[in-house]
Amino acid sequence: MERTFKEIFLSKWVPALITAIVGGIVVAIVIPKYQANYAEESALKKRKIELWESIGDNFTNYITYRGRLNSAALSEIKLRSSNQIIPRRFLDRKESYRVERDKYATQLRRDFLLADYYYDNQVEIIIKSFQEWHGQYKDKTVEQLPSDEEYYKWRDRIMLGIRENLTKK
Repeated sequence: MERTFKEIFLSKWVPALITAIVGGIVVAIVIPKYQANYAEESALKKRKIELWESIGDNFTNYITYRGRLNSAALSEIKLRSSNQIIPRRFLDRKESYRVERDKYATQLRRDFLLADYYYDNQVEIIIKSFQEWHGQYKDKTVEQLPSDEEYYKWRDRIMLGIRENLTKK
């Protein structure tokens, strides 16, 4: 039984051509879209992690220099109350603590602003709660300020909230 070229072409080559065309469309259109979405999601996840790390670093440094500044201020109060001369070196070191504290506070505020855009409302609520808590101490004397441990608790609460946000699907 001999088959004609037309029968062979229609039975063997046309299905292969259709498969090749459909496969080409999938490769040319669908896969690049999937890859682009994956790349965008990966870049966003990477940025969220970088911001999380920045918040942790800036918060820790803020607490460190805040604590050093407060200790220096308390020492200065003691020295002044006992009418002792305060060495210039001491005052310079205290000023360097203030400069560093302010630098990290500024960076932390920037990080918190960005966090509102990158993380969900739960993280925003925690950050706003911290900012309200922190704001109540702006007019207090150094003796009335909360301990570093209180700040570390807030830092850990914020960091855990962000981690939970990052692990959500």
